[in-house]
Amino acid sequence: MPVDVLGAGLAGQVAALALGQTGQTVRLWGRADSAPSRAVALSAPSIRYLSSLCPAVTQLGAPIESIHVSRQGRLGRTLLQASDHQQANFGRVIANDALSDALDQCLSCERIDERVETLKPSWQVNGRASEFVVLAAAAPTLLHQAGIAYSQPQMSGPLWAAVARGCDTQTAYERFTASGPLAVLPMGQGRASVVWQVDEPVSDIRQVNAALGWRVSLQSIEHESLMPIRLHRSHQLARPGLAVVGNASQFMHPVAGQGFNLILRQIQRLIRNLGQDLAPFNRDALADQAIWFKTTQTLAQVFQPDWPLQGLALSSLEASHRLQADFVTRFMEGA
Repeated sequence: MPVDVLGAGLAGQVAALALGQTGQTVRLWGRADSAPSRAVALSAPSIRYLSSLCPAVTQLGAPIESIHVSRQGRLGRTLLQASDHQQANFGRVIANDALSDALDQCLSCERIDERVETLKPSWQVNGRASEFVVLAAAAPTLLHQAGIAYSQPQMSGPLWAAVARGCDTQTAYERFTASGPLAVLPMGQGRASVVWQVDEPVSDIRQVNAALGWRVSLQSIEHESLMPIRLHRSHQLARPGLAVVGNASQFMHPVAGQGFNLILRQIQRLIRNLGQDLAPFNRDALADQAIWFKTTQTLAQVFQPDWPLQGLALSSLEASHRLQADFVTRFMEGA
């Protein structure tokens, strides 16, 4: 069955690879957006799945062996060690551009370097007939044309994302700061992904180091970008002849690091239901989306500077191995 995948970002690339491995004839529309200032945190199941599609993924990025969460200048912290939970690591952090390049090398489908302007039921892409469409591009216009309802919850403050040099640790740091959450994730080769909810762009790496304290001392910024937090949630993920995945299905606050892991589970569900009734895909993917959208929004609020019980929550997590185990299982497996 010929399938048109709309959007050549990471989700579109993965969907095209997965569909191709099932014997589908795939046309991938658009250009890859490598986003050199960003990285993705991938759980162990996500790494296994991506590696089955593209073995080169196993050589990318760096493992996270521990996670340190603390409050800037205040009591309350927790340290999670993968070895304490019989895990080699919590997953890997891979630069968007490196992952995109690896996936691109594995792709063998037809590429259409053209922006999709029109999507008409049943179904035409830029006036070209299609038997099945996978909408992966975060394009509200295309969602509207496809008849997919969505909402955009409000979330204050922009995000500053960067790749920085000077990180030789395999510990991920999550920090409560005066403006919002700050995350530093090890990428290997002395690099780190930095995401910070701030009120304005960061002009000097010393601002990041001051917020981190003594645990990490970054040296320089390689790439950076400032982007608004535009949350998005589609309320239907399938119509006859069409499926919605990737950032077209949802875009979440990155504080939980679950956005791309959720996307990979969506794609696996779609592959299992392809050629059949898509109602199970729609039901199960929406249920997973609802859980993680709520979890991520809750975490984002907990990380805001005015949340009153931060210290108690962190101390409770630090003191209870059972709570830690439940937390680790949930975030590693997407359960």
